[in-house]
Amino acid sequence: KSGHRAGQVLVKHVFKYLPQNISGHAMREVEHKMDSVFRQLEKANAATDFDVCVNLFSDDKSSFWVSRTQMPIEFEDVVFGLKVGEFSRPFFTPQGIHIAKVLERKEFDEVKDEVVHRQTFRHGENKITRTFVEKLKKEYRYTPDKAGIDELLSAGSTRRTLFTLDGKSYTGEGFSRFAAAHPAGVRKQLEEFVMKTVLDYENSRLERKHPEFRMLLQEHCDSVLLAEIIHREIGEEKVGNEAELKGYFETHRSDFHWGEARYKGMVLHCVTKRVAKQARKLLKKLPETEWKDAIRLTFNAEGKQQIQAEQGTYAPGDNGYVDQLVFGKREMAPVLSYPFTIVLGKKQKGPDSWEEVHESVAMAYRNHLEALWTAKLRSAAKVEFEQEVLKTVNNH
Repeated sequence: KSGHRAGQVLVKHVFKYLPQNISGHAMREVEHKMDSVFRQLEKANAATDFDVCVNLFSDDKSSFWVSRTQMPIEFEDVVFGLKVGEFSRPFFTPQGIHIAKVLERKEFDEVKDEVVHRQTFRHGENKITRTFVEKLKKEYRYTPDKAGIDELLSAGSTRRTLFTLDGKSYTGEGFSRFAAAHPAGVRKQLEEFVMKTVLDYENSRLERKHPEFRMLLQEHCDSVLLAEIIHREIGEEKVGNEAELKGYFETHRSDFHWGEARYKGMVLHCVTKRVAKQARKLLKKLPETEWKDAIRLTFNAEGKQQIQAEQGTYAPGDNGYVDQLVFGKREMAPVLSYPFTIVLGKKQKGPDSWEEVHESVAMAYRNHLEALWTAKLRSAAKVEFEQEVLKTVNNH
C-alpha cells in the first residue's frame, strides 16, 4: 500500500505500433501524425472527440485497467500521473507511441484483493511470497518424500508421493495435471506445484484461522446477494426509462431546486458594440435551442468570426463574465479581439427539465423505488426485536 502506483487506472489510448525495424522517415511521419492528433484534442478537449480519434487512428481501440507491473514503466509513469479525464502528450514505450487518457481510477483499498491475489500467485518471482510459503510449510508440517522426488526428477514422472502437507499426501498424479498447464523444467514445475499447493491449502483455511476474514467474506457475499436482488426487483430498465424519470421530476420538481439561483443563458463576446446589439435583438426573437445556430449562420459564416459564444447554466463561480454581469461579484478583463461582452438569459431557482439534472433525478428515482420495495417487504414480513439483547448492544 505504501509503494508507488498501488492502485489501478482505466485507460484508453490513441496508439500507433512501431516495429523495431521502422525507418527514420516512417518514424517521423507517425510522430507528426500523433502531434497533429494531440493539437486537435487540445482544441476540442472533449470525451467524444478523444473517442473519435481512438476509433480513427489507434491500433488499439479498447479501454483497459492498468495495474503496477502490467505495462512498461514508461506507460505507468505517464498514466498514473494523470487525473481522471486528463490525456497525455504523445510519448514512447517499447511498443510504440501513445496519447493516453485516464477514464477512471481505483485506489489501493478498492483493488486490494486483486493485488494480493496477483502478487501471491506470481510463483518464484516474489521473495515475500517465498518467505511466506516457507513459514506455512513449517506450520503445516510439510514433509518432502525423497524417493518420489528423485524418481520425478530422473524420469520426468512418477506415481509416488512427492510430499505431505498437514498429514495429506500429494502424488505425482496431481503434479502431472499441474505441469500440463504450466510449461517449464521439471524442477521449476515441482517448486511451483509445492508453492501453489501450500497457498491453496492456506486459502482453504482462512475462514477458520481468521474469524475477522470469515465475517468480512460473509459481509461481501451478503452485499453481492443484496445488489443482485435489488437489480432484479428494480432493474436498470426502470431507472433508465425516460418517461418515468420525467414523470418523477415533474412531481418532485421542488426537490431539485438549487441552493442559490443560477443563470441559464448565453455569454457572447463580440467584436464591436454594434454586433452585440444586433445579436441581442436577433436572439430575443428565437427559442434558446436555436441560439447557437443563429450565431453561427448570421455572425460567424463565410470565414467571419464576429462572436465567441458559450451557452449553459451557470452557478456563481462557474463563469467570470456571468459573475460580473449577472451576479455582480467580480471584474473581468475583456476578451482579446472580442471586447464587448453581453449575456442573454435569466436567473432561475431550478432546472427547466429533467435532462438538466439527469444524474440527480436518476439517483433520486432509484432511491424512491428502493424505498417502495423496502416498504413492501416490511408490510409482508413482521420484524420483532429481542429487547433484552438489544439493551446489551446499546450498553457497548
